[in-house]
Amino acid sequence: MPKNGRVVEINGIEIVIKDANWTDSLDDENSDSKIFSVSFQVHLTDKQFWIQFDTTLNDDKQKSHAGMRFKGVGAAYDEFIKALETSTESLVKNQHAKETEALVNDKLGKIAKSIYDDVQSHSPDQDED
Repeated sequence: MPKNGRVVEINGIEIVIKDANWTDSLDDENSDSKIFSVSFQVHLTDKQFWIQFDTTLNDDKQKSHAGMRFKGVGAAYDEFIKALETSTESLVKNQHAKETEALVNDKLGKIAKSIYDDVQSHSPDQDED
């Protein structure tokens, strides 16, 4: 991540990704799936959000994750989408447009997928040096 953050434009609005964290969790050791989450600290004008993108992976998908998609989740994500909304009609109804959500999931979801790919290709032996 660049020192000042990564700029991404959505709906003509620039957001800055300042930080990213990931977790690879197995909530239940007997479960056939695990969740990989990426959280982004994003700045939008004078607001800051920590938004989360998740994907659930089953064993088959872990072996072939090329088609995997990350999707935003949680209350902070919903507030972030609303802050990006440019449609007055959607704001009046206190909802966000599906188009805005699709753009966010596409752009930030691809960054989350890139982080996942980097983590999966990282060798644990490299940490010992």
